[in-house]
Amino acid sequence: MVYNSLTQAPRNFKEAVDWLMAVRGDGAKRNVAALGAALFSFLADKTVDKMEMPALEEVKHVTKKFLDQPELRNQWFVGGLVKRYNDLINKSPGGLAKYCRVVDESDENVVKGKGITAGSILYMALRFLDDIKSPGEYESAHSPEATWSKSCTQKPEDCAAVFVGIAPMLYAGVRSLHYASIADTLNWAPSTEQEFSLGKILKALGYVKPERRTGMTASYVGRALGGFRYETTNFIFDLAGFWAL
Repeated sequence: MVYNSLTQAPRNFKEAVDWLMAVRGDGAKRNVAALGAALFSFLADKTVDKMEMPALEEVKHVTKKFLDQPELRNQWFVGGLVKRYNDLINKSPGGLAKYCRVVDESDENVVKGKGITAGSILYMALRFLDDIKSPGEYESAHSPEATWSKSCTQKPEDCAAVFVGIAPMLYAGVRSLHYASIADTLNWAPSTEQEFSLGKILKALGYVKPERRTGMTASYVGRALGGFRYETTNFIFDLAGFWAL
């Protein structure tokens, strides 16, 4: 499926990364700044009693289907992602923001916390994609028509909602690849028998041959994920908290 608009919800991790690359586009600095501003506006006043966002609800439906794949849902950190926010959040006005540590003493923390910004996530996704895609074979899920100027200028909050909505995809994908790369490297089980083997995880995330680079070892994938540091995945995890309601 090819998307012609950034307001359409990606169906898996691969398409979510493609969405980030389409947002970046040719005017990376300008578009990333626009996404950051839209994200700030979207989250700054969002409390539990103000979360009625049709654009976000649409993405949530697609994301839940993605997370329900057996290769993902049986991993503790994926199940915990949903359970933590459904069971433990103080659902009073403002409680979600404080719990997620996304809104603190300054509203600037919505889009920038501990040095992590929307732009840094896009950069890390670009680095990862460049390392794992097969040159000449890889096809983006987004057409040249899917640009920030054409899709998001009129209603930037809809594109911000997509970004928040795919946060669980990004978090689950990065964590699953980290786990699978470590498991395969340490040979915890034969790769053909292990439920969460690297090959199975890559396929579940949407990376299939010949679009993905051949001969990738577990350690190679681990290095490709190097940009997604602990602080980065935590920031994505915090964004996912807004999705859960």
